[in-house]
Amino acid sequence: METIEELTSFLQRAGEDRVRGRLQARGEARALIRQDGVLPEGAPAFAASIDTDLAELGFSLLRASLALREAGGDGATWRRGFARAGNGFEALVQNGAPDDLARGFHRIMGAAAYHLAGYSALSFSLMSQGVIEGNLAPAEQAIVSLILRDLDGLSRQSRSWLLDDTNADDQLARRLEAEEIDPDDVVT
Repeated sequence: METIEELTSFLQRAGEDRVRGRLQARGEARALIRQDGVLPEGAPAFAASIDTDLAELGFSLLRASLALREAGGDGATWRRGFARAGNGFEALVQNGAPDDLARGFHRIMGAAAYHLAGYSALSFSLMSQGVIEGNLAPAEQAIVSLILRDLDGLSRQSRSWLLDDTNADDQLARRLEAEEIDPDDVVT
């Protein structure tokens, strides 16, 4: 288990602008100039690993901020960590390739991080920009509805999912027994 001091130190170091060669600034710059995931001719060269690097940084900041919050650490520190995680995830999705399967998940992670930081307007804005990408699990769709304050939509989604025969207990048990689904999927 990490101590409050270790988590605080990590978040302070990881939140500095110069971290990983100004990774966050590079990610934000790339997000501003690309269109549908494509950089214009003559654009600066960005590392091939920038998406992976931004995702790793975002998840690291999110994890450490959650742990520090849970441990009762300094609120300003974990809020700043959540905000920086949101920035990283936002840089991943802004003007990104529409066919990127992880885009919806990263958008939700960014919006959730902003929300945890206390920036509900940024969270709402990130989720309401354009059509929400497909490939979302029911729980992710529920988070989108909550962030967008679409309780009627959440109610419709929940009712539809709960009344779908494929989600009934006996069907889940049958699919689990036939090894069609993973036990973790059943729990989810």
